[in-house]
This record gives sequence, C-alpha cells and structure tokens, in this order.
Amino acid sequence: MEDTIAVALITASSTLLGGALAAFIAARTTGRQLNSQERQAQQDRNEQRGSRRRELRREAYMQFLNELDSLNRKLAAAWSAPAPSEGNAIIGQFRDTTWQLRERSNLIALEGPKSVAIAAEAAVRSVLDQVHSLDQVATIAAHLGNRDVLLELREDEWETHSDRCRRAHQDFLDRARAAMGADLPGDG
Repeated sequence: MEDTIAVALITASSTLLGGALAAFIAARTTGRQLNSQERQAQQDRNEQRGSRRRELRREAYMQFLNELDSLNRKLAAAWSAPAPSEGNAIIGQFRDTTWQLRERSNLIALEGPKSVAIAAEAAVRSVLDQVHSLDQVATIAAHLGNRDVLLELREDEWETHSDRCRRAHQDFLDRARAAMGADLPGDG
C-alpha cells in the first residue's frame, strides 16, 4: 500500500509541477505577446501621427506656394502695367495679399521644420522687397506724371527682384521636398 501511496504522490506532484510549468510558460508567452502587441500598437500610432503631420505640412506648403505664385503673377502684371496716377498705389494694391502670404509663412513656422520656415520667410522678404521697390518706382513716376510701363522705367530692378523671387521659390520648394521625404511627385 505504501508503494501505491508513493506512486500516487509522485504522480500528483508531477501533475502539479507539470501544470505549474505549463501555466508559467503560458503566462510568459502571453506576456511576450502582449508586449509585442503594445509595441506594434505604439508603432502604428507613431506612423499615424507622422502621416498626419506630413499631410498638415504638405497642405501648408501647398497653400504657401499657391499664394506665392499668385502674388508673383500679380507683381509681374503690375510691373507690366502703366504707372498709376497716384503715389503709393502699389502698396495699397498688394497689402492684403502680402499679409496673406505672411500668414501662410507663420503656419509653416509652426509646422516646421526650421529650414523650410527660413526658406518661407526668405520668400516673403523677397516679395515684400519687390512690392516696396515697385511702389517706389510707381510713386516717382506718378509724381513726375510719367505713365509709361513700370518695367520700361526700371527693367534692371524688375529683373533683380524677379530673379530673387524665383530663387526663393525654388529654395522653398527644395527644402519642402526634403522635409516631406522622397515620396513627392517630381522626385526621381
């Protein structure tokens, strides 16, 4: 009988030990799976955040570029027009659009990165300098009663400002593309 009790105790002990070992392994495996799932969930959240940030940046960059292009077209038209009859007419004509461009650059300063914000600010400065220069030429022409096309009065000045604006536009575009990554149209 003692042998039967000993066998029963050994069997019970080994069953309990086997059950405990199986439970330990199952708990450890479950813990690893939970950790892996948590890492994957965190990675997914980070990717979603990054995707949203890229989309916000892309939208801000596109709005800025569209506003910059529109303003440059209006400036080219103003240079090609006859001098206004009143002094300081150019500043009034471009006040709202230059402020809108400035507001777009503020959004880019918030969205970043800093290199793109610096390029946006340089583009804004180039436009503001051109508006100021155009206004000076127009004001002088108005005071002299000269109604010639402004471009003909100071073509060298227009070329300088136009070239500076083109370079600022391209610099902004290059930096925006670099910030967005290589997945933009036109790359490759």
